[in-house]
Amino acid sequence: MKRYLIRRFFSMAPILAGVSVIVFLMIYLMPGTPADINRILIMAPPDQQEAILALTDLNDPVFVKYARWLGNLLQGNLGYSSSFRIPVTTLIFQSLKYTLLLTGTSLLFVTAINIPLGVLAAVKNKSALDYLLSLVSFISFSTPAFFLSLILIRIFSVELSWFPVSGAMTAGASLAGWARTLDVARHLVMPVVVMMTGSVAVNLFKRTRVAVIEELSQDYCRAARARGLSRRAVVWKHAFRNSLKPVITLICLQIPNLFSGALVVEAVFAWPGIGKLNYDATINRDYPLIMGIVMVVAIVTLLANFLADALYLVVDPRIRLGESGASREAG
Repeated sequence: MKRYLIRRFFSMAPILAGVSVIVFLMIYLMPGTPADINRILIMAPPDQQEAILALTDLNDPVFVKYARWLGNLLQGNLGYSSSFRIPVTTLIFQSLKYTLLLTGTSLLFVTAINIPLGVLAAVKNKSALDYLLSLVSFISFSTPAFFLSLILIRIFSVELSWFPVSGAMTAGASLAGWARTLDVARHLVMPVVVMMTGSVAVNLFKRTRVAVIEELSQDYCRAARARGLSRRAVVWKHAFRNSLKPVITLICLQIPNLFSGALVVEAVFAWPGIGKLNYDATINRDYPLIMGIVMVVAIVTLLANFLADALYLVVDPRIRLGESGASREAG
């Protein structure tokens, strides 16, 4: 198992290299000249722009620029933000903790709610309750995140004044300890509610329901019932336990979707995370910051896939490690 995981971990290196090439070329091929995207050049008179370009690396060939950028990337240097005027690494780490708080809390509640609901729908298969839960999940999936966000803001912030409209903390408040924690929690409620109604929750509910239905139809579950085991024991000790493999894999693989879904939620609620930072970078055409964010999201995606493989091996060590990846066997 250790050898397989080590091999899987180091196999991420060529994938990241390919992502870096694609990201760099996409930014390089964006319309506009260096004078259009460099703040110093924008403010300089046209007759001085060529002189400034000659003193910088903006006129270097693309492969020279990529080699320089990749070398800095390997050293943890993602460049300098042209809009915020501070290092990209500093900006990303400042925002990443808020995104991890938002996505981690959302994933915790999504898992705690949708897995039991999926099991319940499987046990009550083709009943009125099953159809009702499926309808609710369909409505949840069909509701745009920005629309639900605006409704929640209107009702619970404007009309009822229960929760703050935006931000992660009350501006100007010097809070500490539990008071600070409660203040952050109040700001976190509505963004988490919106994140819980997206595709991640629906996929988890549907996958759990399908997996448990498939296990309940197996012969070993029928044999367990015939031996006198209660329905609860058959469902939770046999069917649910054996359906955990694809469910765990799905949870890990949905982590990147949570990051992408946080883009809209963070922009609407002004939550100071990666999504809000990416929105600001796009508006300001801050290409070094955009490239840094994309690389961080790519790393998170690869780590989520690696975690899925690792957990799948833990749940089912019978998998033959010499064959295709564990997550592919899960599918």
